[in-house]
Amino acid sequence: MSTTIPARHDGLQGSLAFWFSRLTARWSRALRTSGSRASDSPQPPRPEFPGTSKGPGARSRRQLAVTRGHQARLRQLLNGENCTVILSDVVGFGARSRTDEDRRIIRGTLFRITHAAMRGIPNVWSWEDRGDGLLMVIPPTVPTAEVVEHLHAGMPAALEEHNRTHRDPARIQLRVGVNVGPVTSDEMGFSGEAIIVTARLVEAPPFKKAMDETGANLGIIASTFIYETVIRHHAHMIGYCQVRVDVKESNILGWTKLFGRS
Repeated sequence: MSTTIPARHDGLQGSLAFWFSRLTARWSRALRTSGSRASDSPQPPRPEFPGTSKGPGARSRRQLAVTRGHQARLRQLLNGENCTVILSDVVGFGARSRTDEDRRIIRGTLFRITHAAMRGIPNVWSWEDRGDGLLMVIPPTVPTAEVVEHLHAGMPAALEEHNRTHRDPARIQLRVGVNVGPVTSDEMGFSGEAIIVTARLVEAPPFKKAMDETGANLGIIASTFIYETVIRHHAHMIGYCQVRVDVKESNILGWTKLFGRS
């Protein structure tokens, strides 16, 4: 394709300006053409969200971005406030009977059902990935009773459905500890004795033994404070029993309830 050279120009500067405008116009046309062709061609399918059969969609991606944004702000704000602490732990996550694909499904499902259970809670809570579980910190602006009610209402049925539709290595037995206490935060995450106590609750030998013997889908273990101030005042939360939590430096009492069977 030939190009017509301008008959007149005002020296070298005018010539360079002319050629630059011509090249810019060509690039612009080329980009519009390629964009049009790309939009007419079939689009590749969206990648599946880990542990689910559907893509995350724009809404899910926005929700994740918003949650992460709130996490950053929450970590900047916490300076010993009394927060609700929830720690979940997948039983036998590292078992040799599981493949990496099984673990990917489990992690994706845990993330999904946890966020679904928290739906309706003001979006000011934060979470940390613990590999085989999640640590959640809910600030004192959200009543602990509301958080505990959401756990009871959402997680048992969600785990039941997951385990009904997946083969054994991808099924989930989940231990969940609930506590309240002062939490601080920094660039590395959260800290505080309340988090340590929650971790000890989840590891209580009688609790772990009961989960193993019954094959329950879900086990919740609450601190005495949670039981006395929240659980025992709600008729739909009956069925908790007291256990001794003798783990490492902790020798305390906890209250447990099991849900469903895997």
